[in-house]
Amino acid sequence: MKRRGFVKRGCVPTLYRAEYPHIARILASEGFNDAMLAKVFAVKPPTLAHWKATRPAFADAIKVGRQPVTQGSCALADAVRAGRQRVAQGGCA
Repeated sequence: MKRRGFVKRGCVPTLYRAEYPHIARILASEGFNDAMLAKVFAVKPPTLAHWKATRPAFADAIKVGRQPVTQGSCALADAVRAGRQRVAQGGCA
């Protein structure tokens, strides 16, 4: 019987989730390096490197997030900063 989340017998299930590319892109745009991303995803840096090597969507999201922000492409970054400011001022709604 094939167990869900296992690649081979004896391997541990992957910690990778489908929403990680989106999260990684946002964090990379905020200046997070690989070590910081690994901490956010609760994995070791070699695991993050493995994800980047084997999951093109994840690697591409980090590359896009680390590109300089150009005029018109900063709406997401502005929304994240605005949300942080709201939380810092004590309002979450």
